Amino acid sequence: MVQLVGGTENISSVAHCMIRLRFAVKDLNKADQEALIAGIQDGTIEVIATDHAPHTAAEKARGLAGSAMGIVGLETAFPLLYKYLVLEGVITLEKLVALMSVNPRRIFALEGGVEEGNAADFTVLDLGAEYAVDPGTFLSKGRATPFAGWKVQGRAVLTVVGGKEVYDDNYESNR
Repeated sequence: MVQLVGGTENISSVAHCMIRLRFAVKDLNKADQEALIAGIQDGTIEVIATDHAPHTAAEKARGLAGSAMGIVGLETAFPLLYKYLVLEGVITLEKLVALMSVNPRRIFALEGGVEEGNAADFTVLDLGAEYAVDPGTFLSKGRATPFAGWKVQGRAVLTVVGGKEVYDDNYESNR
């Protein structure tokens, strides 16, 4: 079992996933989870990010010792956090956007954003989109995820970087 704040999903066994996916699992007890949530809510934690590690199937098929470490995080982070933190009433949508976008931009003095005079960087989200995580639809080269089959909500439908559209929700045009 892997526990995510707000819910528990059965992924058969952590050992199986570690062998198949090779990623580090931090077993957080309830007190650890509550401390993380408190830190998010009170502003101690200012950023939520993912160590997106999109390795190919060949890189992940070298056995436990030889496989590349990591899982796909970019394509699952927002829908998981939206479902388990925002929809569960733990934090607001505005807080999640700040944690994943506004605060990292401010802390690391990144250019872009949506302020006048900047080349626009933004993502449009369909917050009503409910779906099961399907690694076969990922646009990155990686498919390794412990979240395959999990029901999530919130899908990116448009991404603009530097004022240019780099992604739209027409899946086939992005392959």
